[in-house]
Amino acid sequence: MSRTGLHRILIVDDEPDILTVTRMTLCAGGDYEVETCQSGGEALVLAPQFEPDLILLDVMMPEMDGPTTLKGLRADSRTATTPVVFMTAKTMRHEIERYLDLGAVGVIPKPYNPRTLVEELERIASGASNLRPSEDSEMTSLLDAYAARLPEQVQEIRDLWSGVERGIDGAMERFHRLVHRIAGTAGTYGFAAVSEVGGRLEEYVYEHLPIGSEPTPKSREQVARLIDELVKAASAPRSSLS
Repeated sequence: MSRTGLHRILIVDDEPDILTVTRMTLCAGGDYEVETCQSGGEALVLAPQFEPDLILLDVMMPEMDGPTTLKGLRADSRTATTPVVFMTAKTMRHEIERYLDLGAVGVIPKPYNPRTLVEELERIASGASNLRPSEDSEMTSLLDAYAARLPEQVQEIRDLWSGVERGIDGAMERFHRLVHRIAGTAGTYGFAAVSEVGGRLEEYVYEHLPIGSEPTPKSREQVARLIDELVKAASAPRSSLS
């Protein structure tokens, strides 16, 4: 049970896998009522109705990112003081300071460990907590299901890259999207190595291969190498989340 007065939590993330495991973790590990939405726009509508005690908000989302969503929440008198915790893979000191300056009460790195998420949120809210989500067969099934889908996701990344190289319309945009997804979700589901390689691939692609650009011989070689690393990482056993 929550010791901090947190009863209602709203989770905002564009990735369904993250929403699912986060909601399950919070429901299993604390006495919370949890709602979810997949975009900043949805959050601006749902938050005033749901009246959450805390909003767990992804930073990188399409159309309306986390900071823009926070600005919208603060502009509404009904959510102007609702505590917001950002979830993000960008956790350099200056980045965290920026999020806190924007008005967030805390930052949780992505990928996060679902086994310790409740403890982290309780610490942010009160400064002290010994809570941990309980083991749950449904959670185990969820993690196993993700593991079963992972090879297919990695193969889809490889296939999409092949489409990019052949100049297929829309392949680059879908490639960006799936690389972002696997980098953000794999670690949370116990595949830290996949998330690490996916993060490097995402960083390279966003820096050197923006949507609409054409791959160069150098970028083809680099992306192919990273995809090979991704395949290898995906074949390794899932790491412990305890």
